[in-house]
Amino acid sequence: MGSDDEKVLSALKHRFLERSRAPLGIAGKMGVGTLRRALGSKSGFSATDVSKLVESLGELKGLATKFGQVLSYVPGTIPPELQEAFTQLQKQTVSMDSGVISRLFEEEFGCLPGAAFETFEKTPFAAASIGQVHRARLDSREVVVKIQYPEIEQAIATDLRSISGLVSVAKIFMPVGAEELVDELRDRVLEECDYGREARNQQLFASILEGEPGAHVPSVVPQWCSGRVLTSEYVQGMDLYEFVDAVDGPVRNRAAATIFRTCFHSLFARAVYNADPHPGNYLFDRGGDVTFLDFGCVRRFEGQMIETWKHASLAYMDGDWKGFREAYVELGWVPNPDRFDWEYQREMMKYVYRPFTERNPWFTYSQEYVRESYDVLVYKNPNRFRLRMPREWLFLNRLQWGLASVLALLGAQADWPGMWREALESPLDPVAPDVSDLA
Repeated sequence: MGSDDEKVLSALKHRFLERSRAPLGIAGKMGVGTLRRALGSKSGFSATDVSKLVESLGELKGLATKFGQVLSYVPGTIPPELQEAFTQLQKQTVSMDSGVISRLFEEEFGCLPGAAFETFEKTPFAAASIGQVHRARLDSREVVVKIQYPEIEQAIATDLRSISGLVSVAKIFMPVGAEELVDELRDRVLEECDYGREARNQQLFASILEGEPGAHVPSVVPQWCSGRVLTSEYVQGMDLYEFVDAVDGPVRNRAAATIFRTCFHSLFARAVYNADPHPGNYLFDRGGDVTFLDFGCVRRFEGQMIETWKHASLAYMDGDWKGFREAYVELGWVPNPDRFDWEYQREMMKYVYRPFTERNPWFTYSQEYVRESYDVLVYKNPNRFRLRMPREWLFLNRLQWGLASVLALLGAQADWPGMWREALESPLDPVAPDVSDLA
């Protein structure tokens, strides 16, 4: 390896050493604000506090960038005027030097990218938290090659060790089960560093969504996939913000319905979920068709858990409060049912299920609805000290904020009640475990 490559790798390693402090600093600022709000006072965020983080997040990558990406699109997490700046993190970060890319490709396949592809663009057209994406040409077709940042898995592991120190803070809001949640975070995030697993996930979702109107998953090119490289079909399309500006309401509604329907079909019919619903993971055409991207963070569930969730939801929808309570306890959320405020829970469910119960007109997702969730579900919830979040719900809770935030950006209105009930009543056929889970 040449001296220039060594300098690049050294610089990357140096930035990674800063990571253990950066996520804790960000989380600390967020934690103080959250605690103040939970206690009824002002959050304490300032424009200076957050704007200083934007540039460094792009350089640090990994969990720091992921954290910033969430802040960029979920209403209420940071001041609205700063969210536009954070949207940069959905598209790109500081990229790798071409020499580093060549070395990694040689390690994975024994050749340079130029020998594997008819053409290979050295400059990435997209870069994110764990890897960057290059356009290439293979067998006369356009493909994209996602290449992982060097030593990113070790760097993320360092981040996770730092975050494990926040368990005691988490217990302020959820006194039981915080250690399990950190374990769940560790398992899911480290899985994202395995591009071979992601390729299998992408093939799985292509199969699940085959025949789903308006939905598309890019095909994988297996011979040029490995643990640190993922090659797949290139799809041209608009990102979410371009799409919103370019099309009218009915087209946005069609796209939103596709995102909603495919999400809950995969959950309630196949017991699997792509747990990263953020704007950068969708491409749109002018007719409202949606291409789904990035299958690194995928969670498989036990069939019994999904059946219990479906039973709880149908019981609530059908006015069977006793059945809902029994199923909710069975899901593991309520360690002590006798000390639980079930009347508040009933009122909270009215908020959660508002999209699935309003008709004539159908519910419209909005940023105001998402912002309201913080008070209803957390800050004003008298049960927040009495709950125990089961570990499988850590990423499912991103559904509440992530998916709802995407639908709010689309300003979407559709037959949510019909699609929700159709998903709940679908027969369950859980997908097989990933082969690496059986090793």
